[in-house]
Amino acid sequence: MTPGEYARGIVGAVPALAPCGAPESSCGVGHFFAIDGKHWERVCTLGLNPAVAYMVMASFSGRLNDVTRASTHAIETYTRISRMRAKDAIGKLIKARLITKDKEGTRPLYSLRSKPTPEAGLVFLPNSLVVGANGEDSPLERVRQCQDVMTLRLFVDLYHEQFLPDSGGIRRSLAWEVFERVRVGQQGPYVVWGFGNPREWVSCSGSLEPHYRATLTEEEKAGGESKATDAFRRLGQLRDLGILKWIPHLYESDKPEAEIIHSVGCGQGEDIENKLGTKAQEAAVRMVTPGQLDWAREELDCEPILLPVLRHMTEVVLIGIARLHYRPRTKMTAAWWAKANESMMHWGAIYDRLRQNATSRLYQ
Repeated sequence: MTPGEYARGIVGAVPALAPCGAPESSCGVGHFFAIDGKHWERVCTLGLNPAVAYMVMASFSGRLNDVTRASTHAIETYTRISRMRAKDAIGKLIKARLITKDKEGTRPLYSLRSKPTPEAGLVFLPNSLVVGANGEDSPLERVRQCQDVMTLRLFVDLYHEQFLPDSGGIRRSLAWEVFERVRVGQQGPYVVWGFGNPREWVSCSGSLEPHYRATLTEEEKAGGESKATDAFRRLGQLRDLGILKWIPHLYESDKPEAEIIHSVGCGQGEDIENKLGTKAQEAAVRMVTPGQLDWAREELDCEPILLPVLRHMTEVVLIGIARLHYRPRTKMTAAWWAKANESMMHWGAIYDRLRQNATSRLYQ
């Protein structure tokens, strides 16, 4: 572990791969809006309700994301903040000069005092974060219920850290999971590797830097807390809300320059990723003996994720990548989805051939 990096203990045993379920229906629903990351940082210093109010107002802003007609009624409609508190939150934003009221009346006009540009740190957010779907509380409202403005700040900031085409989610130098690895067996030119027991890591950088404690009291140290305790807790809250998910990705190695081979859904990814994980598992179990499989279970103390890999690729690792469940419908998102589908189809065909051609050793 390097300075500024922290690890959290074993998250839990990896369940056996099951047939994939229904596809996620709420990803990437609706249009998107944008806010200035630096402006958002200042908004969050006012507290939770002003930050929530700003998010609602910004989601109904115009093409340049600088003016909005959303006011108290919109905040009442899309959150459970009362009318009086919504009015107070807008008042605090105006007093702090983070927004201005440019037109009075029943349909007021507000300037968000922020005309985002790429140079200023543009953060694209899907409208579904605010308006929700299927009559359920919106993601914004669910995060508000955590009653921690820093969790809300992190929620938005992570959208600036997500690079789907290159990383498959939030960049892995910021937050990642490391899986233990064992060599289970070999058949022909392929080695079957087993992975399990993901351990969560975070780095004191980027959007996570504000969530680190500068110092720890003796009592906190004695209680096993670290400077990254708040970062882990807030990431955990987003995970528990279903807003952030950890998707295992097979990498060429753990080196920064290593490329992703493909993702492995394991029940957390998109439907096509889950199908690929099932195909890989089905191929792998035909390439090892029952004794080898039992040995892998004992070594990892869990049901392993099995992946057949060409034997010259000796440095392969499985790394969990954090991915935000709700995504803006941008060209970047579309490019990632097209690339991911192409990769899944390519590797799915390979695992199908391996399963069909493998000399089954399961019952030998």
